[in-house]
Amino acid sequence: MFGYRAGAVAGRRYADDWRRFCSAVAEHADRHRFVVLTDVRSFFGSTSWSRVLSSLEHSATEAQLASLRHVAAAMSRSGVEHLPTGYADARMLANVVLSAADAEVDRPFCRWVDDYRIFVDDSSQAEVAIASLDRALQALGLSRSLTKTRTIRAEEAVETQHRTLASVYHPERDSAEIVRSRLRDVLAQAMADPIGKRRELRFALPRLAEQGDDVAVPFALAGLSTLPWDAPRLVAYLAEFADTHDLAPAVNATLVTAVERGDAWSIGRLAPLAARVGLSPESVRALEGRHDELIGTPSWGLVLRLLAMHGRVSVVRRALTGPTPDGRAALAAAAEVGVKVPRWLRRAEPVLASVLADAPAPALPTATLL
Repeated sequence: MFGYRAGAVAGRRYADDWRRFCSAVAEHADRHRFVVLTDVRSFFGSTSWSRVLSSLEHSATEAQLASLRHVAAAMSRSGVEHLPTGYADARMLANVVLSAADAEVDRPFCRWVDDYRIFVDDSSQAEVAIASLDRALQALGLSRSLTKTRTIRAEEAVETQHRTLASVYHPERDSAEIVRSRLRDVLAQAMADPIGKRRELRFALPRLAEQGDDVAVPFALAGLSTLPWDAPRLVAYLAEFADTHDLAPAVNATLVTAVERGDAWSIGRLAPLAARVGLSPESVRALEGRHDELIGTPSWGLVLRLLAMHGRVSVVRRALTGPTPDGRAALAAAAEVGVKVPRWLRRAEPVLASVLADAPAPALPTATLL
């Protein structure tokens, strides 16, 4: 079982777990003749919140279940009635749901979220394994993707499915020209199909940034609005070139659009990059006008910081007049504009208040653990 990182850990990427998955597949493939490749049809969209909750009944505490019920209810009210495609938390829940199916597969296998690699030695074993997986998925209200199911020779599975990216990036032995050329090839695949080739995109961007290769800057700028789910990677990549490229016009245009749509996710991702490249007057006006609508999201605090950086003292004073949804952001914003911090807020956040008394507020980080 792979594809889940236990918490947001600095220095860890999903690519690390993908490499472990590839190694596990290669190890099993060495001992078997064939591999059945398959996945669950529309897994996330087919997994209801009720299924997620029922899968956790025997492993989670009542407090944990109550918390998840609250999240599920909020998601459902916003129109998301199924497990959303997401990061560590959604993948963890996906693995819990599919653990019941795993128990019924009577063959060695590796699974990357809902993608299975089942190891067999002949066609009869393949048929039995597929049938058992079908029964197990049916019991969960799920089904196997018929169009993505195929049985191939073990060595072919490793070569075509699991050695492509691992062989690309070796800066310790290859010249910079070779490294960049190979990364650009991976990027070209991702640009041609950024949804189907998400893994390639997420592999290429941070490594291109490490190499100082700005080839993906135009694509990344466009992706801020067209690929919002990859905004963390796009922002981290673009931030590497904030001092050498004029990113401000595109970043501000995307930010204004996100504000007009009330898209708290995109606003939160764009805020640190906007702080680096500078806000336009239009962005400042848009953020100031819609700031209160962001209460209840992390973007409220990030936008407060942005507005403080641009001298909007009245917004900061208003945030300090009563209970604030993000005390730490309010403290940092007050430090930005030199506004006296109320005693109740210093008591609520004594450590940060003490630090900010002697040092400037930290910059908004563009690197991400997502």
